[in-house]
Amino acid sequence: MRGERYKLIRTGRFNELPDYFGAPYLKIKNKSLIYPTSELQLSLPGFDRSSGLNVRLGRFFEILAQGIYGGKIGEFFEFSEWNGKNKGSEPDITHQKPNILREVKATSVRYSLMLRDEQMEKYLSLQIGEYFPKPPIIRFEIFRHNVKDLPGIFNKGGLEGIIKELTEGIRAMISFPFSIMYRIYQAGIPFTGKYGGETFHNSTRFYTSGLNYLLAEPEETFKKLEIDPESFEFQKKRFPCNVIINEEKISSFPILIINEKNPEAELENLKEIFYDDVPF
Repeated sequence: MRGERYKLIRTGRFNELPDYFGAPYLKIKNKSLIYPTSELQLSLPGFDRSSGLNVRLGRFFEILAQGIYGGKIGEFFEFSEWNGKNKGSEPDITHQKPNILREVKATSVRYSLMLRDEQMEKYLSLQIGEYFPKPPIIRFEIFRHNVKDLPGIFNKGGLEGIIKELTEGIRAMISFPFSIMYRIYQAGIPFTGKYGGETFHNSTRFYTSGLNYLLAEPEETFKKLEIDPESFEFQKKRFPCNVIINEEKISSFPILIINEKNPEAELENLKEIFYDDVPF
């Protein structure tokens, strides 16, 4: 792999990605989406007008993910960890039947994906603990965009301006099972690094080069990540051209969906990782 090979993913949705250009369209639950922008809508539960722009950007992608998969945005779970401490977790999207929890993240094509220690450990507890009658399906929906200068866009056009920029600026989506996201979070493999201290939250960064390579060459990238690609399925899709949000059409973009061939085996692997780390 050459370091600069996929740099054009930053600017062109299907540049260097011919497999996606002719890929089937992803099936969407809801093709007409609403992002609340009016004074009345901004007062709805779950939307705080004082929230920062990153939160408002995040809400856009939560609404988009809900449009793709259905489900409910925001449901709080409280559970006890192995050490007896109570913790709370709020997945971005939940489904009751089957029991699926989705974490939605959006990152600029210029920046790494950040996986915070606290959040990842909460999801691990939900995945392998006994909170649910059966282990839930946990997935991370990662969107990448090329929108810059959110404050400038907001000052000029408000939330409507941000929405318009985002509908044209989504560059890709990758859907991960939690087992893969947790292995990446552990770091110590290519394309990853640990960060912490007073300046940064304790976290793992999955570098933009890794995201680029994964989108373009998933099987080869898994080998680089020291993950057996034979244990997973890779589906390449396109976002359809007939989805709108607040009457703005969302441009098509490539989508990679990664699925486990044997979820039970991957769950057992996670349990082994967890119990190896717990200081009994």
